Amino acid sequence: KAADYDEEKRKEKKKAADDDDDEKNGDDENENGDGDRRPYYHTLPLSTRTNLHGLLTSCAEELPDVPLYYTLPSLCKTVKCTSPPIKSFKAALVNAGYRVSAYHKEPQAIKTDAPSTVVWDVMRAWCREHPPKQTGGGGIGGGGRRAQR
Repeated sequence: KAADYDEEKRKEKKKAADDDDDEKNGDDENENGDGDRRPYYHTLPLSTRTNLHGLLTSCAEELPDVPLYYTLPSLCKTVKCTSPPIKSFKAALVNAGYRVSAYHKEPQAIKTDAPSTVVWDVMRAWCREHPPKQTGGGGIGGGGRRAQR
């Protein structure tokens, strides 16, 4: 019985030493009640895990060799027209023979290998079909605020 007791104590000390080593090494593994070791991300709440999976998928689908991106609202603000649907804008660039992807951080942004001249050509075509709204200017004959009084 003494040998069994010593063997048990030795196993407990070894297990405690292994646990201390894991903490010092920063292992991201947790142990559940069955002694089963699982990576840390398996213990995250489901909503966090789903969001993280979506973000990583989005990053993986981006064009890796295109460092910059365009945001549709800023392009439209420059030409003072309404924003096209992002699917239509992407389709126009793909039909022109260029690669297009989303940008993981900005939902209304695109990454493309198309030159900026092509991007602006697509914007000009959109503006021809959906002309910018004319606002009253303050010039001669303009419909400015003072003219409305």
